[in-house]
Amino acid sequence: MLAILPVLILAIILWPVRPSPPFVSPVPTPVPTTVPPLLPTPPDDLTVIEGIGPQVARLFNEKGIHTFRELAEAKIEDLNALLNERGWKYMDPKTWPQQAELADAAKRSGNWDRFNEYAAWVKDGIEPQEYNEPEKDRKPPEERKNLNKT
Repeated sequence: MLAILPVLILAIILWPVRPSPPFVSPVPTPVPTTVPPLLPTPPDDLTVIEGIGPQVARLFNEKGIHTFRELAEAKIEDLNALLNERGWKYMDPKTWPQQAELADAAKRSGNWDRFNEYAAWVKDGIEPQEYNEPEKDRKPPEERKNLNKT
């Protein structure tokens, strides 16, 4: 039995040693993330704009104008072209982008005073000539209301 002992020691010494696997820090497996689709912005009621009725609002919605922001960014020439294509050549959209800009700001802030003042100032979306005068030369609001009745 002692004769086997040197063989066992030699076998242990010469036995192939398996190298340990290299250390790899645990890296979390990336979880595929799916970005939820952006919710569409709910459409605004474009008929609050002085001069825009339900038919014009429907036309603008069909042509991709759904919000005050989109109307504010629209070019007057493009709005005229849309109206002319329906035969509504008598309509004048020149104040609509400005009204839409004020309505968008009012919607975000919750304060509609400035929009309401401007909307009361225009008649059917047409700005009185006096509005282009400097603010210090304008008539007070109670006198301006009479301008829209002619």
